[in-house]
Amino acid sequence: MKRLFATSNIRVGYMDDIKTDKPIAIAVKDVCYKDGEKWDIAHLTVGEIRKLRDVLNAVIILVCVE
Repeated sequence: MKRLFATSNIRVGYMDDIKTDKPIAIAVKDVCYKDGEKWDIAHLTVGEIRKLRDVLNAVIILVCVE
């Protein structure tokens, strides 16, 4: 998986090495898990990631205007 974005609590990557209809993976660290590290992973289609981008852009614009 090619990492596209990462912070200490979230990672986004693209799986170019396998054939899948959901090539984008988003992993979010479960901060409530106390016995080591636990990551929740969601796999998204290109269409789903575009919708997510549009929603995040709208929220960023709203926050920056206020």
